[in-house]
Amino acid sequence: MKLGYQQSDFDASLEEILNGSFRKFTSGLLQNDLELSPGHSSNGSSFRRSGSIMSTHSVSGNSASSKFAPSKRRVFKGLKDYARKLGDLELFTHSLEDWVLENSCEDTANGEQAFSAPFMMEELRKLDLALEGVLFQQLLRMPCSSYVSGDANEDEYLALEDFLHAIVSGLWHAFWHKRGQPPMSVTCPRGLGSKFYTVEKAITRGRLNELGGLALMSKNGSEQQVQWDQIMEFALFKQDISAGNELKLSSPVICEALFYGFHILVSRCLNKSRPANSSSVFVLVLDSKYGAVVKVGGDLSTLELNSSNPYRSVAEWIKNHAEVSVSPVDRIWNKFGNANWGDLGTLQILLATYNSIVQWNGPPRKSIASLVSDHSLRLQKRRMEFCLTENENGLVPYQQSSHQQQGEIVELEQTSSRAFKSKASRLNLKQGEVLLLEDQQQGQKTFQVQESLVGGSHYLYSAVCLDCPTELLTLYVGAHPSRLEPSWEDMSLWYQVQRQTKVLNIFKHQGITSNYLPEIFASGRILHSGPCQKQAPGGRCDHPWCGTPILVTSPVGEPVSYVVSQEGPLSAEEAIRCCRDCLAALRSAAMANVQHGDLCPENIIRVVGAQGARNNVLYVPISWGRAVLEDRDSPAINLQFSSSHALQHGKLCPSSDAESLVYLMLYMCGGTMQQQDSIESALQWRETSWAKRLIQQQLGEVSALLKAFADYVDSLCGTPYPVDYDIWLKRLSRAVDGGTDRVSLHNTDALSTARVQMENHSKTQLQSFLKQLPPVEFCCVYGSSLHPNRDNAKSTMVDCILGVSDPLQWHSENLKLNKDHYASWMALLGGAKLVTNVADHIGIGVHFNPFVSWNDKMFKYGVVRMHDLVQDISNWERFYLSGRLQKPVQVISDNLDIANLNSVNLRAAIAAALLLLPSKFTEVDLYAKICSLSYMGDLRMLFAEDRNKVKKIVQGQFELFQSMYKPFIQEYKTKELLRYSLSGNPQPVLSQDSDVSAARSLVSSLPSLVRSQMGVKLGEKKRLCDSGRIINEVVIGSRQEAAQCMQTILKRKVMVSSARQSVSGLLAVGGVYGMRYLGAKMRKAWNSWR
Repeated sequence: MKLGYQQSDFDASLEEILNGSFRKFTSGLLQNDLELSPGHSSNGSSFRRSGSIMSTHSVSGNSASSKFAPSKRRVFKGLKDYARKLGDLELFTHSLEDWVLENSCEDTANGEQAFSAPFMMEELRKLDLALEGVLFQQLLRMPCSSYVSGDANEDEYLALEDFLHAIVSGLWHAFWHKRGQPPMSVTCPRGLGSKFYTVEKAITRGRLNELGGLALMSKNGSEQQVQWDQIMEFALFKQDISAGNELKLSSPVICEALFYGFHILVSRCLNKSRPANSSSVFVLVLDSKYGAVVKVGGDLSTLELNSSNPYRSVAEWIKNHAEVSVSPVDRIWNKFGNANWGDLGTLQILLATYNSIVQWNGPPRKSIASLVSDHSLRLQKRRMEFCLTENENGLVPYQQSSHQQQGEIVELEQTSSRAFKSKASRLNLKQGEVLLLEDQQQGQKTFQVQESLVGGSHYLYSAVCLDCPTELLTLYVGAHPSRLEPSWEDMSLWYQVQRQTKVLNIFKHQGITSNYLPEIFASGRILHSGPCQKQAPGGRCDHPWCGTPILVTSPVGEPVSYVVSQEGPLSAEEAIRCCRDCLAALRSAAMANVQHGDLCPENIIRVVGAQGARNNVLYVPISWGRAVLEDRDSPAINLQFSSSHALQHGKLCPSSDAESLVYLMLYMCGGTMQQQDSIESALQWRETSWAKRLIQQQLGEVSALLKAFADYVDSLCGTPYPVDYDIWLKRLSRAVDGGTDRVSLHNTDALSTARVQMENHSKTQLQSFLKQLPPVEFCCVYGSSLHPNRDNAKSTMVDCILGVSDPLQWHSENLKLNKDHYASWMALLGGAKLVTNVADHIGIGVHFNPFVSWNDKMFKYGVVRMHDLVQDISNWERFYLSGRLQKPVQVISDNLDIANLNSVNLRAAIAAALLLLPSKFTEVDLYAKICSLSYMGDLRMLFAEDRNKVKKIVQGQFELFQSMYKPFIQEYKTKELLRYSLSGNPQPVLSQDSDVSAARSLVSSLPSLVRSQMGVKLGEKKRLCDSGRIINEVVIGSRQEAAQCMQTILKRKVMVSSARQSVSGLLAVGGVYGMRYLGAKMRKAWNSWR
């Protein structure tokens, strides 16, 4: 019997393998091959022979099937037939289980197991040292479950998929290529010879219970389909892999691993271009706690076949000729489901995957030995920095005094350490000191330090800019770049300065401004006095201040932690105000897909207005350096205030910031919060407090509204559902301001400009009409009723859009107040529920009531859910209401600041219009193209709309279009994407670049949903943007291609939305009013064609 690891060479050509006992075969191994291509049916455990060409990592000498003699081809076919008969796992296990059980037990003679381990302990130790500086991606999904079930669990397979992705990515970037995607993927087959699926696809098709395991596949650029002979490594996930109470693999599990390992070996043998070193296969075996590795390999030319019982023949080959190694079972996942990357169990998995990658992709650029050597150099450098030497007593400080005995352990003086010397020399500013800052965007600026801000942080000061000394600013002082590595404290300064600068610039570049967000004033490096020896503008010299980064923001305030310590718990009114202000900041950040990740009393400041009045107080979240921008980002961990999901998974869920805000409210209101000393105790406290509703009870003593908010957050904790900021901002604002929502992100929105144009008496009249209806969150008037076209008189009907939080409840109340506004059949047959269902399922979420007569005027109002309105404005999900708001409108009521949000819609509209326009055009052309976006594909334009509608809208409302889009045109002029010229024309001519780079810039301004749909059609690639984020960028071959693709997408959106809304509208208004409305529209269209 040959067991354990041996270096069997499987690199011989297929002709050599087929010599010998394979000539005795009368039946073969595979019916097809180890992959079934899509579009071909599978018959049981069948396989399809690979048609792949040779991989770049394959050995060319192995491809010789075309030169086979006819007899060898018959043997080749027989080999495939033979594998077909080995498709029954139960028979395979039955033939091997006794032998596996015998070799799994300890040998009584020498006390050792017959199965040797695939790796030596020294190999694992070296890998551990080599991976010391490698950061594996934190897993998003975990395999832990509160019960053990016999059925396959979705979370467990998703967790295993994430685990393998993290391993492959970490190893590839550490040893092969620092950047770039690994040339491998993770898929899962249903069984031998079946198709390959991703886990999500298997879940969608209801085939999760049929999965055999997960396979690490080698990608081959020349192939469109993955195949079984491309399997690099196989992973089995079982509910329990241990043998009873013993911490070792059970016999059935080992047999199943050998079953898949053998078939992978055969598929590689039959492949025309297998990898150079394919004589062994690693099979990973895991459950939700433990893991192990099974390695199987050997020379298939020694396989003896009895055609009457192929299972016995394969069993004999495994027993006598194969090399089988089984690793010890060790823990992979901790109690919270996170992978223990440095533990023995995970190191075994990592080393197995490393060897599998080496088999297929060749030796790495950096070997394990080289990384171990780097580790030794880093260790020696740290010892030298702290003046340490090693003797028989351990690490001791190196002393040159002759009177001390060698090897004596003495206390290390911190001041003698170079690290502490560098700490002492860190920039520490005093009141009145003047700093000269070099800002790349604004040039040099001079600041004078006023004082160190409350809290004792030596890096946070208040300062004034000498160019504008009236405004007090917050000044963050970072660490010198040379001191970031040895000091974790200095690393925290990197988050406060460099990374917070990046986050605030993201807000600035995306036009997200708010009174509740810090605003960047300047950022750059200090220019020290005296000569500077730096070699390049971005470099630094040896001066301790040279290159030190500075961030200057506004406003300035006192941390809430200081306020509570000095003044005691906040009142109910102040606590609600703080909750409202923080939610407003979080909502603004969410528009840029940013989460704070570090909400705590030290990171919330109270800003008092100039008058010091109570109603001038704002609460502003600061310290955005630990914000989460991408999945790979990790939030700060605070045992008192971090969310449960952040503590358990090291990642944020959509409601994590809101959960931290609840703990913050509890602290500020004087609630009981136990000091935690570990993540386990912190999670236990959270679980107990939420389960017993202790948090809600304590907040309820202060405010019923805060208690309700805590209940709402409790329902979202750990779920993928986002926080409905709009609803809670409205409720909190009413409590603070007595019904007037102060949440205003900025006053420069385009809709406010149009609002100014409204005549006072018209606005008063419309507000009076709204009082006849239930309360609404948002109301605007659009169309020619209030902005008459140049060639048309005012419309006889006033068109309104009403945004409400709950349409079902709103229609229920409105039916009681204004039943005559609705079609009689809807009011009688189904009421509010029927109205809402028709709007949501037949239409696109908007219900219109036309021909409503009030006070000698005719109104038509459409009711939409606020969530749907926000989604359409932000992402052009339906491109229906967002198209309305791209034209001049007049806002009557806006409790949730939709006007500011619409600036995103306007910026995207002008980008889309520019993409469709030629290189030269006029302002009229620009506004006409913007106006026409929402009419492209509209079926009503064929028979029920004025053919000159766009032209008339622009001519009649030209000044309003100018006021709406002037800021964005100016923005494009600043970026040099637009240029003005007169050229003798009465109207200025605008010109734009028509190259691919300009088109790429315009596409990047489109909503994310449109970009992703364009990416599906044109392709996507990852790119590092100016703000430092990795984004998916649409691959643009030409400007015309991008414009045509975007136009097709928008046309389809408009066509579907207009068709659905037309059908819904006809049902909603009834037959009589429907024909009346349609007739009026068709008369307009007919007159325009005459």
